[in-house]
Amino acid sequence: MKKFSVYSLLIVLILSFLYTELKAQSKYITFSPEFVVPTGQFAQKTGTGGGASIKFEIKMKKNYSFFINGGYFAFSGKTFKYPNNTSYLIYYNIGEVIAGLTFYEKKGYFFSFGASVNFFYTKSDISQGPTGQVYTYFRTESTEKYGLFVGAGYLYPLDELFSVEGMIRYHYLGDNSSFAGLRVGLKIDVDQL
Repeated sequence: MKKFSVYSLLIVLILSFLYTELKAQSKYITFSPEFVVPTGQFAQKTGTGGGASIKFEIKMKKNYSFFINGGYFAFSGKTFKYPNNTSYLIYYNIGEVIAGLTFYEKKGYFFSFGASVNFFYTKSDISQGPTGQVYTYFRTESTEKYGLFVGAGYLYPLDELFSVEGMIRYHYLGDNSSFAGLRVGLKIDVDQL
């Protein structure tokens, strides 16, 4: 029980310190729909997809910031047929959490990179035999995968509160699950609310 109390106290102290430090920093939140395209071997398993993400960003200095991003994407299925009249239609869904840094240029361009934890889920529709009866089931292909993220984009300010953020990104998750994405989102300056 003493260990728990010491850890709890330490966590409270660290969070208090971070809160006081971050109060002075600029904070932003971005809501983005995203179009995603599988790459490499992943493109042989699935089609294009879409989803959405939310990003919380803290500007540390004038030209760079720290961000945490969460998103969820659904990829359209591909059908695989076998000689025994069995076919599989498999859909992939990916949840992600990314932490990283963004570097801003003077003219609105930016470059981002980070590391991620991704959660994969698949849905399979199986059609078997001459009757063509369809069975649907969910299974987890991999509970989690770690990846690297890199992206570049442009930030267009609308006014003091809102900006439009466009980004092209590549997410490397190994040979069999990497993808590229295009997102356009609304960025809100939380300090101006």
